[in-house]
Amino acid sequence: MNGGRHLAIATMTLARNEAEAAVLRDSLRSLAQLNLPTVVADGGSGASFVEFLRSFANFQVVEVASAGVVEQTRQSLRAASETS
Repeated sequence: MNGGRHLAIATMTLARNEAEAAVLRDSLRSLAQLNLPTVVADGGSGASFVEFLRSFANFQVVEVASAGVVEQTRQSLRAASETS
């Protein structure tokens, strides 16, 4: 807590192929090292990538059913604001 405020990270992913998955995996490993509550809204990546996301104890994965970056952003931010 900082001055009564809570810090959580909201981000979104969509690994459309293995090349994108590799870049995202590297970036998300670095993000996980911050050890902050992190909400990841995934927009339809494959099962193995979603499993990778779930492997981090500080990550909350939200699988977005409807297509679109706007809804993905909304769900990520909503979930991060509710993180305690």
